[in-house]
Amino acid sequence: MIPSVNFHLWQPCNMRCRFCYATFQDVKRSILPKGHLPRGQAIEVVRHLAAHGFQKITFAGGEPTLCPWLPDLIGTAKEAGMTTMIVTNGSRLSDAFLGTLLFGIANGSVEAACNPLIATVYPEDKTTKLNNFHVWFPGGIVIGGLLAFAMGKAGLGWRVQFGALLLPAALYGFLFFRMKFPKTERVQSGVSTGDMFKACLHPLFLVMIACMFMTAATELGPSQWIPAILQNAGVSGILVLVWITGLMAVGRQFAGAFVHRLSPLGMLIGSAFFSALGLFWLSRSSGPMLFAAATVFAIGVCFFWPTMLAR
Repeated sequence: MIPSVNFHLWQPCNMRCRFCYATFQDVKRSILPKGHLPRGQAIEVVRHLAAHGFQKITFAGGEPTLCPWLPDLIGTAKEAGMTTMIVTNGSRLSDAFLGTLLFGIANGSVEAACNPLIATVYPEDKTTKLNNFHVWFPGGIVIGGLLAFAMGKAGLGWRVQFGALLLPAALYGFLFFRMKFPKTERVQSGVSTGDMFKACLHPLFLVMIACMFMTAATELGPSQWIPAILQNAGVSGILVLVWITGLMAVGRQFAGAFVHRLSPLGMLIGSAFFSALGLFWLSRSSGPMLFAAATVFAIGVCFFWPTMLAR
């Protein structure tokens, strides 16, 4: 079981729920007259919890989003490789939710536009080129993970680390500014937008959507909790993530050799086998063997998503 802890860091709340038990009455009169620790001490609490092996921390209150240094606490926990959660009434999440929503829409829009673009430019070699294109999903995580690790060691906070994303985004926009894109295969084939949406109701398309959901879940879901589990091996969560995604990037870069030998169907079958084997091994392993199991899992998910897109 993953060692976890609840950190009730903030007594004040913007609601007065009659059933609430988090009143802090047992400590407010003597230990915490203000209902919370100072910022520096709260950060030290998170660091000590991480140092003593806790891999998951849940921030609670009162209402934790009222705490001005909650982002610093979350950033400290993330830099230590911990999984973070928040217990909140949700009344103050509008700005954070909107920012995260826009960020997700931006990421999705880039992939939604670029995947058919790659398929259009390389109609005879879609699988290889989509794997090559998707090198930079894990490749970006490797670069970003190493930068985050170095910036964290240099004492730079999460705001600076997150702001660094603006630099490649600006360069990306500059490179594509006023660039003309070829017509997609759908347009070249004379399929209208209406017909395209009608095809979404075809049973085979629905089956493919279900397969895509399972493929995405296989890659993205475990990637969220594998670094936390591997803390048992004494390895930094960020560095473990860099290792897994680095293997994925290298594999996708040389996908052509696998495509010509195995065929796309063979790659999908192999990906499913190694992904399942890696997850099963992770569930049965402990200590350093978790690292080996994560490597097998990385090999499994390496070709899964881009090869599925090509089909």
